[in-house]
Amino acid sequence: MQKQGEFRERLIKRFYGINWDLSSEQRRALHQIIFNALLMCISFLLVVPVVVSIWIAQPATALLVFIYADIIFIFYLLFYLRFAGRSVEIRSPDPVDAPDKVSALKLVLRAAIVSGIMYGVATYFLFAITDATTDKVSALRELLKWTSLTGLIWRTIFFGSVMGIIDLWRIRKIH
Repeated sequence: MQKQGEFRERLIKRFYGINWDLSSEQRRALHQIIFNALLMCISFLLVVPVVVSIWIAQPATALLVFIYADIIFIFYLLFYLRFAGRSVEIRSPDPVDAPDKVSALKLVLRAAIVSGIMYGVATYFLFAITDATTDKVSALRELLKWTSLTGLIWRTIFFGSVMGIIDLWRIRKIH
């Protein structure tokens, strides 16, 4: 049982980017955040099948609604987990909190790259699954199409650039 607790603690620390020992208050707050996320998942599992069953006469539409609901919920859950950590002062470094302008710019660049990659990959899979479902072709075929791959690159660059510009605008006020 101790090994399971250690693994869970390492997983939580990895997700939040923590490289220090947690205080008992922070640990309690993290467990509350995880419990809230579990309640959200249970609620989602109870509500979404009922909502999707409205379109049961049209299986393709029902599947698309279910896929979109899953993806939206996953993004919501990840954002909740990420930003709920800020309330208990457990978070990844924020460029606004950086002591000088150079370290703030490094944090902005890192955050922009990570955000762009996460957005690009998520939309890559979302669009490929949606296209495969609506066109009734293989999802692997849609994933390997040249237009899907170039779209991945452009969406990654665009979203990362937008997030970088927003962070630069935020730190310009501070530094």
